[in-house]
Amino acid sequence: MAASLGAIDLRECVKKGVVGALGVIPGTIAAHPFDVIKIRMQTSTDSLRGAVVRIGAERGAVGFYGGLGSAIQQKMITCGPMFLVSEICTQGMQVTGMERGQACFVGSAISGYVTGFAAALSEYRKVLQSQRVPNPRGGTNWSYTDILRGSRGLGGMYGIARRLNGAGVRNGIFDSTFFGMQHVYQQKGLSPTESYGLAAATAVLMGYSLDMAVKQQMVVPPQKSPKSILSLIQDLYKGPSLVSSFVRAHRGINPKIVEFTINYSAIGFSSVYIVYMINYAFSRLE
Repeated sequence: MAASLGAIDLRECVKKGVVGALGVIPGTIAAHPFDVIKIRMQTSTDSLRGAVVRIGAERGAVGFYGGLGSAIQQKMITCGPMFLVSEICTQGMQVTGMERGQACFVGSAISGYVTGFAAALSEYRKVLQSQRVPNPRGGTNWSYTDILRGSRGLGGMYGIARRLNGAGVRNGIFDSTFFGMQHVYQQKGLSPTESYGLAAATAVLMGYSLDMAVKQQMVVPPQKSPKSILSLIQDLYKGPSLVSSFVRAHRGINPKIVEFTINYSAIGFSSVYIVYMINYAFSRLE
């Protein structure tokens, strides 16, 4: 049933935002090694085994948690607003007459672009640090000041804009698929843990080659201009055969599916308890 303007439930929107911001923390900690492995595979020619061996040889077990602080920061910046703004936009689409299922796909595409664009700088910093990209001032630690300093000039700012836009488009596709399919799976009777995890895996499959292109932009230091998203995707699908092109364009997808399934299943699982605590807090205030 379509919602009316006065029926937009801001309390429900806030609940979704808190679920996203808090639920993502344990999932990110548990799944971060898979993220590091995935990025290494996306930005190099390493196989899954080669990426694991190389990361371990460079820094030992600590290497699998490189950039964890930035990852938690990025996920909280992304997931809190992602869930909040998605619910607002979804209810907004219902105001136009859309049913809930359709509204989840359309509203989340809009909100995904906005939140992905906003969090892209934090993601860029995480990728630079986790992949140990050399900083011109020495070492492999990057601050936001280093990134902005390296992006001086029209060319540098254009390169940053390309990265931000690419992240926005990717997140729009991911969020539309995730929230839309989570609604579908929930309607089929799956639990929050199952519906969140399965929807995340579905979204990864839908937009993986685009994510590879975004990561390849972000592994380029800010003083250098990256290729466009379209050019990078075309490069991914160049090969002697359709099968070999598809395999190359989806290199690293296994650890990413594991990472996102763990992460979003944790959000789904914790959502039950977070919503209970929020409802209890609201009841005490009334």
